[in-house]
Amino acid sequence: MINSSEAVHHSDFTGSAVSLSQMTEQAFDLAGKGVLSAVDLLNMVQGLAQGGQTERGIQLYRLWLEHTESPIAYAIQFNLGVMLANAQDDAGAVHAYRAAILHRPNFKEAYINLASLLERGKQFAEAIAVWRSLLTMVDLKVQDDRKLYMQALNSLTRLLELCNENPEIMVSVPINQVVMLPTEVHAGRDRLEKFDALSAGIIFVLWLGPYVMSEKRSAAVQSIFRDSGRPVCFITDATLHEWEHPDYPLHPAYRYLSEVHRADYLRCYLMHHYGGGYTDIKPVPQPWTTCFRLFNESDCLALGYPEISSTAVAQLPGELGDQLRTHYAELIGYCSMIFRRRSAITFEWMETTHHKLDELLPILQMHPAQHPMDQLGVRLPDGTVSQYPLQWTALGGNIFHPVILKYRQRVIKHTGIMPQLYDYR
Repeated sequence: MINSSEAVHHSDFTGSAVSLSQMTEQAFDLAGKGVLSAVDLLNMVQGLAQGGQTERGIQLYRLWLEHTESPIAYAIQFNLGVMLANAQDDAGAVHAYRAAILHRPNFKEAYINLASLLERGKQFAEAIAVWRSLLTMVDLKVQDDRKLYMQALNSLTRLLELCNENPEIMVSVPINQVVMLPTEVHAGRDRLEKFDALSAGIIFVLWLGPYVMSEKRSAAVQSIFRDSGRPVCFITDATLHEWEHPDYPLHPAYRYLSEVHRADYLRCYLMHHYGGGYTDIKPVPQPWTTCFRLFNESDCLALGYPEISSTAVAQLPGELGDQLRTHYAELIGYCSMIFRRRSAITFEWMETTHHKLDELLPILQMHPAQHPMDQLGVRLPDGTVSQYPLQWTALGGNIFHPVILKYRQRVIKHTGIMPQLYDYR
């Protein structure tokens, strides 16, 4: 873990035992009134620590934080976390580091100490989430950040291997606890407007609803983080709002969709507004590094694995369905992909999806999804037949494949991002 001196420099404190006692009383009085300066606070706490009064230093930090508004509150929370961790109060330290991150979402040192403490407390799933978050915020052009990236990547790999050997570590934790923390790339309209996941080399992954993953799904998540070779943004219901652009809210029909159709919608939304990679939660056989490089060197609009057969494409009626089946080898699969944001493809994909939802909104309001995999005409767990108006591929291949067919000359087909399409549930 990182020491507090790396976040805020403490000046030397000198004085007799008597003066220390008097200064302590004065410092507590000023802190309670919210008028103790940060410099005096740091000097006082250092003096208390050197005098063997660590607990009083902790109390003074907490009193100051309770009564003082300051732009460096994040650093004081960090220092408090260090003191608490040294005093073996791991729970208190975890709380302090989380508070530091809340005050300053891109405070990398707090992520490192928090993840290390969570590991020490065998809270492996939460530690994995924190290391993942750190991976998304480093700038690989900065030497110090490259060191942090390698530290986070090594720690994440070690933990994922541990979880692979002991899958109950992940499976037993509700998935809404295994989420990414807010990071700098999410903060505010301007950052969302400028954020380009393709330039950042990010792969988006979705897990929606309050459902615990199966062992196979958990192993697939581990494979994505371990084997894709790219930073991964793992989005759940708890973090989705961080990616909803204020100027482009989710469609009003989103709340009525099944989890499967929500994932279809969000795949389109993320690729349109942010670009980058997307994959279903399926094992990744090889790194995506080459595919990202080839795509960035091209002027194409999308990259995906070649569709595997005429039966794998959207089974639409009429001439359009015939064209899709005839030209299936020119299409790309729906399970993993890389896109340029706001391209002609994503505009048409998003617009067609919204048009479909506009049409169905009144019916969806009357007959919202009752099951994560709900679709028109299926028998629900209570024995009734679903009146939910969407078929399985209505927001997926039915829209995606015709758009790809239209722009197939601007699409790269590469098997390097094909996930394992079997035995993943």
